Amino acid sequence: MHLFPGPLPRLRHLSLSSFYVPLGRHMFTNLTAFDLSNLYLPASMNVNDMLSLLSTSPYLEELRFDRVKSTRFQESVGQVGHPISLPCLRLLQLKQRAPLDSTIHAILASIAAPPSLMLDIAAQVKESLAEILPRPPGLLTNLPNLTGIQHLESRLSSNGSLLQLNGYDSPEPSGKKRFSFALDMRDPLPAILPTIHEHIPLLHLEKFSLSLGGTVASYMRKNDYSHYGVLKDFLAGQPGLVEISFEGCPNFITRILVVKKGVRHVCPALKKLSHPSAKNWTTGPWTQSRTPESYSWPSVPDSKPRFK
Repeated sequence: MHLFPGPLPRLRHLSLSSFYVPLGRHMFTNLTAFDLSNLYLPASMNVNDMLSLLSTSPYLEELRFDRVKSTRFQESVGQVGHPISLPCLRLLQLKQRAPLDSTIHAILASIAAPPSLMLDIAAQVKESLAEILPRPPGLLTNLPNLTGIQHLESRLSSNGSLLQLNGYDSPEPSGKKRFSFALDMRDPLPAILPTIHEHIPLLHLEKFSLSLGGTVASYMRKNDYSHYGVLKDFLAGQPGLVEISFEGCPNFITRILVVKKGVRHVCPALKKLSHPSAKNWTTGPWTQSRTPESYSWPSVPDSKPRFK
């Protein structure tokens, strides 16, 4: 079926949902928004065919793939040649509901976008970010918006199976969001935090926020301390952190930052800690220019054992 008989230079927004029609090159040279949702691409189309189509739309500003499935896309992972450049792209939205589906991985390895891009991903993940994100340097060369993240915001849903990660280019409220990942997986916090730096270098991270939903916060308070060890290791790997915010977290979480006097602090540059049980911690050493490494942190009233 040929729905489009020829080039449509005036067409700006094309959205295809639940069915696919043949699309030829040079048909949409002035397209600014292209949406594909809930459909199977033809078996004959691989990722290079899609790239060939997109390469003739250099003015694209918004590109969305929502539950787009293609056997050939998955087969062509790692076989893509040079990525195409979309210099005007400001939103790349990719959603997949099936675990181990390589469509997102294939697309991210195939498109080069400007630093102003906002990358929005929602996906089911089985084990790690490697299922959806290519490894550097390719990913960072194509998507430079991921290289200057200064604020990482993480939110764990109340049932503990959905982790929302937002990355901003500034720790200030005016910072621009550069990526948003909604990761649906079992126990995502200890799976994602230790490996995120393998895909997105957080070399300039200054602020980290963690928010826990009510049910998972209650569970972690009573039963599970492994999350805190993972969190402590993650924070220790970010030497430039100056601000940490905990919301909806048990009091016990603050003990990951407790150090003995004379021992280097987990976050030596830390200046501000926000937590409902730690209001007094934002005074004293936190408001001084000295680093907290020379201080013994106040203990938190809690009967749980300390981390080493």
